[in-house]
Amino acid sequence: MLNLVKMNLYRLFKSKNWIALLVMLIMAFTVSAVEIAMQRSDATETVVNEDGTEVTTYTDEEGGVYIEAQAVDLTISEVYASFNGEFTLLVIGIFAVVYCENERKHGFVKNLSVRKKDKALVFASKIAPAFVFSIATIAVSFIGVLLGSVAEGGIPMGDVAGMIKYSCVAVLLCTAFIMFSMALYELFRKNVAAVLISAFTAVGLIPQLVFYGEIGLIKLGILSERFASDLDITQHMITMRFNTMNYANMFANKPNNLVIALIGIAVYLTIGMLLYRKKDVV
Repeated sequence: MLNLVKMNLYRLFKSKNWIALLVMLIMAFTVSAVEIAMQRSDATETVVNEDGTEVTTYTDEEGGVYIEAQAVDLTISEVYASFNGEFTLLVIGIFAVVYCENERKHGFVKNLSVRKKDKALVFASKIAPAFVFSIATIAVSFIGVLLGSVAEGGIPMGDVAGMIKYSCVAVLLCTAFIMFSMALYELFRKNVAAVLISAFTAVGLIPQLVFYGEIGLIKLGILSERFASDLDITQHMITMRFNTMNYANMFANKPNNLVIALIGIAVYLTIGMLLYRKKDVV
């Protein structure tokens, strides 16, 4: 098992995954710089309070009436949390499928000559590159946001402790989504099909279909509205948790995001190992 993990990590570092990370870096930099610039363009003046503190205000038009209010001071931690969403899941979902496709394309699995009972271990070893790539993706997104802040003159760091906790949970959720995408690949063994389903899930289309399915079952009388509301299937989906997670609600939902991530990793890892054992490895 240890040798399989080492081989997977070696393949990860020798492949061209840096291209995906470079795209993530550029997107994080661009989005954060634009968000900070737009926030600052709304500011109209800075006033000094009696206690010596500075407050930036902006004037907004609502129904023909100009309203002056205190401008919200952006922090790097807030911009970083708001950036990580569909785009991050899209990148790691595609990475997972391409990684598995290259594994077969270059004969990595075939050369192992694994026995049927050992196939599950081959798939289980993929959690190592999944975890490492998740860490790299989240780290690169933070670096991009940081550089975007510097390009716009700099903003406060914000809640550092909260950002670290958020990053840890985000890494686990990303790892779970990569295992989901890898299991999809093993189900279809078709690059395009697995990529499309991963992409649709990443951008929230699958949760939307589940939501509309619930509505349809309620209208048909098969499902009660109260039961659907209490169950709320979509809130337990990894993509929904990742896209809506922030510092305030990181552990608020029950089960919380950490539990959802760990359950997701276990479920998709198990499914992937079962599919891997039942299919020809070549």
